[in-house]
Amino acid sequence: MKKSTMLDRLHVDDVVHKRASRRSKAVKEQAGDWAVLLRKRLSERLAEQDITEQVKQAAALCDITGRAYQTTRRWVDDEEPGLPDLTSFKRICEGLDCDANWLIGLSQSKRSLRNAQLEAQPFPVPDIAPEYRWMLELLRQIYSEMGACQPRRMTGDEMEPVIHDGDMMFVDRSRPGFNGNGVYLVEYQGSEMVRSIEMRVGEGCVVSCFNSKYKDKLVRKREGVGLKILARVEGALNIRKFWRVAP
Repeated sequence: MKKSTMLDRLHVDDVVHKRASRRSKAVKEQAGDWAVLLRKRLSERLAEQDITEQVKQAAALCDITGRAYQTTRRWVDDEEPGLPDLTSFKRICEGLDCDANWLIGLSQSKRSLRNAQLEAQPFPVPDIAPEYRWMLELLRQIYSEMGACQPRRMTGDEMEPVIHDGDMMFVDRSRPGFNGNGVYLVEYQGSEMVRSIEMRVGEGCVVSCFNSKYKDKLVRKREGVGLKILARVEGALNIRKFWRVAP
């Protein structure tokens, strides 16, 4: 049996080292690809909430995850994007209501986290008369989009023409606090109200109504203790009646 020489052992070590180096390079390239894709999809999701500037996107991610601004800035960096840690990624999915599979490219179907979770909870089908089955289809559609929310009736005209007085809203209380720019049920100065909330870096948040007859209010950080975000308004349902005029 031929004994291995020092040269043979060095050759084997070199082969093992090269293979490990190639695997390490492949892993880094794959991580880099994921980081680029994640940056694109994070930016896309934040843009849907009217947060388009990179500085504001990083600030929004900072609010969602609790991480330092310098950390979140890397996640949306154009040149060298980075990957968040698992805890931050979980908070991002919850805060942006976004399916994790879509964010990292395992799915091309963009869904909310809420909808992805509801797929595991089939819609209960009640025994209903044929003439009322159209109601079942309506309920099925509402469930698929808002099944994890709670209903709440809108009072007042502050959010018209988007949400009218008497409209049925769907609020998500599972994630209290700020989760990106949007419409929220808030408590301010002892009263509950529905308002649009937009965070401004270094200033605070703008509390506004859709109805132009009401003025916007900038709640600065030092005044923010008086503003409590109770739930995010995910949608609203309204029925418009068209009355038939007698000839």
